[in-house]
Amino acid sequence: KIYLFDLYDKHNQIKDWSLKKGITTLEMAKANSVDIKSAQDAHDKIIFAHAASHFAPTGKNPESSRGHVTFVAKVYQEVGDSNDMVSYFLFLDCAGS
Repeated sequence: KIYLFDLYDKHNQIKDWSLKKGITTLEMAKANSVDIKSAQDAHDKIIFAHAASHFAPTGKNPESSRGHVTFVAKVYQEVGDSNDMVSYFLFLDCAGS
């Protein structure tokens, strides 16, 4: 089975992976969403989520990520008087060796 862990879920803000609450289905509507107010707020929220991700030493890297982490940014832009634009940016950290 493959388990997905929402790193913004308060139950997953612990180091012991046996206590984290993963799910086996991908339902984006159930994922936590956070609003970003500023560049500093974005930084703080990324650090918060990343701290709950899985790291372990390997032969090449003493702090290698052992799971994939994905952040999706939805950006709203005002373009002119009545035209608004929505863009999506995907940030992905693939587990390394």
